[in-house]
Amino acid sequence: MNQNGFVKKLTSFVSVDRILDNIAWITRFHRMQASPDLLRAVEYAVEQFESYGLEAELVRIPIGDWVGGVAGFDGWECTDAELWLEEPEMRKLADWHENKFSLIQRSAAIDGVFEVTADKDGDLRGKFLLTDDMKDITRVHKYIDKGIVGIIFYGIGDRSIDLPDARRYLSFWWTRGYQRKISGFTLTYRQGLYLKGLLAQGKQVKIRARVNSRFYDGTFDIATAVLRGESPEEIVLTAHICHPKNEANDNASGAGVVMEVARVLSHLVSNGTIKRPVRSIRFILVPEINGSNAFYLEQPDVARNGLMGLNFDMVGSNLKLSRGVMLLDKHPAVLGGYSSALVNRLRRRFVDGVKNWLGTAYFNDVAMETVPFGDGTDHLVLSDPHFGIPAPTMINWPDRYYHTDHDTIDKLSGHSLRMAAATGVAFAFMTANPEGEHLRCAADSVLLDTIEDIQRVLNDELDRLDAGMSSSMRFMAMLKRIAQQGYDNLRAVKNEGFDVAGHETLISNYVTDLIKIYENQFDADRVFLDKALYPNDKTPVRKVKGVYYPWSWIRENRPDLAEKWDELSDEAARDENFMSVPHFAYLWFDGNKNTREVAFDLASVYGKPIHPEQYRFYLELLADIDFIELK
Repeated sequence: MNQNGFVKKLTSFVSVDRILDNIAWITRFHRMQASPDLLRAVEYAVEQFESYGLEAELVRIPIGDWVGGVAGFDGWECTDAELWLEEPEMRKLADWHENKFSLIQRSAAIDGVFEVTADKDGDLRGKFLLTDDMKDITRVHKYIDKGIVGIIFYGIGDRSIDLPDARRYLSFWWTRGYQRKISGFTLTYRQGLYLKGLLAQGKQVKIRARVNSRFYDGTFDIATAVLRGESPEEIVLTAHICHPKNEANDNASGAGVVMEVARVLSHLVSNGTIKRPVRSIRFILVPEINGSNAFYLEQPDVARNGLMGLNFDMVGSNLKLSRGVMLLDKHPAVLGGYSSALVNRLRRRFVDGVKNWLGTAYFNDVAMETVPFGDGTDHLVLSDPHFGIPAPTMINWPDRYYHTDHDTIDKLSGHSLRMAAATGVAFAFMTANPEGEHLRCAADSVLLDTIEDIQRVLNDELDRLDAGMSSSMRFMAMLKRIAQQGYDNLRAVKNEGFDVAGHETLISNYVTDLIKIYENQFDADRVFLDKALYPNDKTPVRKVKGVYYPWSWIRENRPDLAEKWDELSDEAARDENFMSVPHFAYLWFDGNKNTREVAFDLASVYGKPIHPEQYRFYLELLADIDFIELK
């Protein structure tokens, strides 16, 4: 790829002002999933796509009890909500019209005066619980069983001391038709400490809570547009458009970037700067995870046409303010494909370089990292083997303003937005036109990405060696897994007609030489995965299509399973020798590997075995609710 040539010319058409204009419009809407304002935001996006000359469509999918492996939920609308402190003094604590973050989203209607308590083990009947523990939101059903009528959550977690006047975005995720809903409000850390102080003084604290809201049969509202190519095969660019009013980086930034990539490519085709692409390019703006899962389940022909993709999530932050890095979260290792490697290489080309003191070299002046697949957003859906569209996510992470009312448009950076959009334009153009130089760039990108992963593993193991914690077994397993991933990714380039034999040889020789050098330096006796802890008498096979997120349904309908799962999750989180079972482990359940082989593959990818007892229960749990079969 000639960075200073044609591709750079294409990306010069990116307009930061246009991206910011679309972000500003999107943030005006309170974009909760299955809500009236999300529909309005999606309608705006469709209008913009159409103005760019694209085939655009508003897709509305009714939400059933289940959407693949995700429990369905009701539509929700709130028109008014307030929280007042009544005793020991009168003061307003929260107002829906002043700040949409002040209500826990999907709160039920309520109107009355209630006592507040911070005693989780005391009498909760008819009271509001004051808490700053996120587990009390995700595991709220145990308090509902004790008669609670509401929750007051304060602070934003471990960032509260830095942002004492921020409110956190929280939501209840009641399943469709659930009848035991409660209400909840969010306060700032400063407000919460004040109420906690009143309770600590032994004073009775009463609040007046009023919420006007309703639940109804909802829909997943999705904006999609297509730049038609010569082939029905599709390159997919996606972002989620949901989240509260005014929230900008998450994820109006991703939506704005996708819209700008669509505008640039459509403009370049229409004015003849580039020819119509060989492959079609699809742009999708969705309610996060749920929307993309529903979209592809409802349109299997579109899913079959998807070849590879790129997801944009929180790509606009000013990194100096957010204290984040430009992170690339790869597609799952269970899939082969070169999209992650190509994006990893392209994005580095669009970060403004600066000279060193003597001007002898250039370097990137922002932090950039690449990590194995970590779930969390829509690349999980595209990359699910059921859909088979390998897609990484670009994300600026961490973000100190994440899921708070401080995530506003003034925290964004034109540089970050330009880099993300330029990467999207280059990626879509090159993958939609699989020509010689583009395929060579893809093969080179896979080679460089594989070597980068190998170097990361080597560096980590050398650090463990210094700490007396190295493992020859772990090192060998991870090296071999990374090499296999490299071969799988190169195969995708080979299938498009490019000779990758030389690239494969380089990877093979590099791994072989490293093993010769280090196989006797790391601890050969340290166990990496104790086979006795992972039975191999069963082979898990997926029975449900699409993404698996059954946890809300389990908490509401199978508290026996939920309680045990929560206990094991807490135990795994405390055990440094294991990692907690990622809830995307089901991606490996293809009927070809037994339970131990799946556990070993996951451990080889992430460098740490999954918690064996939690893993066994995870398998039993999915089998119990008929999501998988253990043959």
